[in-house]
Amino acid sequence: MILARLSDDVLLVHGTPDSELEYFLETVTEDGLREATREEAEQRAGSANAAVILCGHTHVQRVMTLDDGRMIVNPGSVGLPAYEDDRPYPHLVESGSPHARYAVLSKEMGRWAAELLSVEYDWEQAARDAEVNGRLDWSRASRTGRV
Repeated sequence: MILARLSDDVLLVHGTPDSELEYFLETVTEDGLREATREEAEQRAGSANAAVILCGHTHVQRVMTLDDGRMIVNPGSVGLPAYEDDRPYPHLVESGSPHARYAVLSKEMGRWAAELLSVEYDWEQAARDAEVNGRLDWSRASRTGRV
């Protein structure tokens, strides 16, 4: 398991603190992808000791504050706004636009806040690069934010 600490307060994970492959703030069902419930996110957070847990994996920009005050932040994706996966069931992950997404964290008076941002970049060049590398799926995703 790869975990990193940005500070005593901030833990970085790819999926969840216990899994590189599990989504943190989304849940996959036989019907597709949906936003995780607070209870699901709390269970996935487990006993991770951090005020802020930064995650990725889904590329979906989202923030959820748990009942105990821990904040889970997925900053989104800079270059792959959509993809298709088949685990544990076939599903699509789509942001709906080609914009690069990121988050800015700040701490004031002992409280953390996350600002979710999206910006334009040369997604047409990113799409052409994907095509050159044989990734037509990533090319469409780069242009549209859709699979």
